[in-house]
Amino acid sequence: MTSDELEIRLKSVNKHVDWDDSVDLHIQAVLSENSTFAKNTFFFDCDPVGTNCRRSYLEVVLPDREVIDDIHEFLSNHLIKDDEIRRSIEIPLVEGKKANS
Repeated sequence: MTSDELEIRLKSVNKHVDWDDSVDLHIQAVLSENSTFAKNTFFFDCDPVGTNCRRSYLEVVLPDREVIDDIHEFLSNHLIKDDEIRRSIEIPLVEGKKANS
């Protein structure tokens, strides 16, 4: 990983059910433009529970680094809380694409 990329892997597990109820989420941000990705490209890659999908993938291009900082702050503040409150953040996008398999 280079210094112009950020990456985190998260795992959520529900231990109160009899079946495997876990979600692996991989989040990656590419901050500098390269031959493959535009500047400020953000990826969410996960295996969604409760759907027919084996994988859900979202790739978005954000207008600037400030939006990535906003997402970072949102995740930092709200992932540590285990209070069953649904939270959301609205972010501006330049473009995006989603794929389910």
